[in-house]
This record gives sequence, structure tokens and C-alpha cells, in this order.
Amino acid sequence: SPEDQEFAPLLLQNLLRKHNAFLEKENSATLPELPEGCSMTLINKPKKKIITIKEGSSSESKIRAYLFDFALKAPVELIKTGYYAGFGENNSQGFGCAELIAKKGT
Repeated sequence: SPEDQEFAPLLLQNLLRKHNAFLEKENSATLPELPEGCSMTLINKPKKKIITIKEGSSSESKIRAYLFDFALKAPVELIKTGYYAGFGENNSQGFGCAELIAKKGT
């Protein structure tokens, strides 16, 4: 759950792995670790949803997902990676999509 204290560090590490995988493919220098000051903060209470994949087939599976708003403090390259590749897991199945919400007053 995004409310778990382990969630934000895992999300950020996942983002770093995706970013480095892209850089390795492009033969570019990777980031050895998360830059200082990276953080993810919940803005609202997450809403849990259960999604069924391949419903009714022998390979049916259920995935627990969460809808929530969050603030991300990270280098723009990592934020772009999350925006285009997805945040978290199961991105190839459409999970981890995000949209930019402007701060109030901007």
C-alpha cells in the first residue's frame, strides 16, 4: 500500500532501475544511486482496487492496485522516466500511469 512506510523507497528504487535500464540500452552512463533529496509524498488517501487480468481463463489473476495523488521530488530525468515508463510495477499491463497536476497557485 502507498501508506506503508516501505512504499516510497521501493517506488524510487524501481524508478532508478528503469532509468538505468534505459541508459544502459543507450550506452549512456547510469546513475549509481538515487540522488540526495529524492522523495515521494502522498497527497490523498489511496483508493484500493482489485483488477482481474484474463478473467474467466485458466490464467486468470487478480492484482491489487491503488489510485492516489502524490508529489515526487527527484531529478527531471527520473520523473520523465516514470511518466513515460510508468511508476511502480506491472507497467506493461497499464499500471503506473500518472498525469501531471499543477500545484495550486501555478
